[in-house]
Amino acid sequence: MLDLSIVIPALNERENLGHLLPSVQRVLRNLHLSGEILVIDGGSRDGTPELAAELGAKVVRQELPGFGGAIWTGIQASQGEWVLTMDADGSHDPWYIPSLYEKRLQADVVVASRYVARGGAECATYRDVLSRILNRFSGWAFSLPLRDYSGGFKLYRRSIFQEFELESRDFNVQVEAVMKALAFGHRVIEVPYTYKERRTGMSHAKVLRYGWSFLRTILRLYRLRNTLYFCDYDERAFRSRIPLQRVWHRSRYRILKDWMEPGRPMLDAGCGSGHFILAHPEAIGLDRDHRKARFIRDCHGRTVVGSIRELPFRSGTFALVVSSEVIEHVPGKSIVLGELVRVVQPKGALILSTPDYGRGPWKMIERLYKLVMPGAYADDHISRFDSRELVDYLCGFGMRVEATRRMFGSIFFVKARASVAPPSNQTKEATGAA
Repeated sequence: MLDLSIVIPALNERENLGHLLPSVQRVLRNLHLSGEILVIDGGSRDGTPELAAELGAKVVRQELPGFGGAIWTGIQASQGEWVLTMDADGSHDPWYIPSLYEKRLQADVVVASRYVARGGAECATYRDVLSRILNRFSGWAFSLPLRDYSGGFKLYRRSIFQEFELESRDFNVQVEAVMKALAFGHRVIEVPYTYKERRTGMSHAKVLRYGWSFLRTILRLYRLRNTLYFCDYDERAFRSRIPLQRVWHRSRYRILKDWMEPGRPMLDAGCGSGHFILAHPEAIGLDRDHRKARFIRDCHGRTVVGSIRELPFRSGTFALVVSSEVIEHVPGKSIVLGELVRVVQPKGALILSTPDYGRGPWKMIERLYKLVMPGAYADDHISRFDSRELVDYLCGFGMRVEATRRMFGSIFFVKARASVAPPSNQTKEATGAA
């Protein structure tokens, strides 16, 4: 595998490529990298592909339409561990490539940013103002700490594109690429650079059309940002701008916190990216979603990707097992509860919470939840418990119920204690250990 692939979409950019490609090659030589330069030709008629090939670049004929199609064609054709995208018109100075590549071990996407400290843009005032407004609006809409979403000068770990595809066929592919990388829990950082006006020729981007297209892309990606498929959905709900959502998640956290038993081996089964696991780095976190495991890795290195239907821990590993609003999302009530009970130590405790489908309030709340937050967790409820049923299951597994609580008359919390010796149905040993 090569170290670096440089993808350059081009349409009638012969003169600009004549200056750009030799500079890119010098930078690659100075970095002592094995690399390739891919010029993605969109049907040029000025000799662009011939000149690019003459200067040592690999010319790839663009098959998908638009600038976004060129970017995706280049990524798929690349062979480097890292892929850098840049414009053919000279607005992205290749001498910034070393500063982007230097940061690769800190992130999965490195953004050359005009809007961080020491960054800038040398362009017409109206273009700069429009770009700043659109990027500022994006930051507000997405509630993410990035400054420059729309720039095309970026370095990607190529393997991230095995998890998602880029669908945009215009210049908004840049926003989509960053947002999907973040949604899947990949690290994104920004480094400063100064954008330059194109060296020669006319820009292929129509400013007003681009602005309108950008806004439509923001709305499309906003829906992704607010679904459970975004890696930080759980933590974001804890700090939500929506008062009811924020109160809900903080109330749940307070109840769990009241029942905690500090200083004992603890498992948060189905931890997601929630505040509970982030606030308790001493606990082991387990979740089936690798995106959420990636999200919490910076502040929580004790996270396992796995299923609560088959916990990868030995029986009796944990003095406390917490699983909050998880069991309703997993099929097989007896299997799931049996696994959670299995890993509890003798005299250890199990804390569960789940919607109580035996009471009217939750049914009304769920209908409202689906209406207001389509694509959120309410659409994913598979195993529906009522409080009596859940208590009966736990007693059947030899647990003694110590306390119960309800939140807003709809979410049922139960804390149960294991007996001195595990019952006979807990003899299973799963592979692995905490």
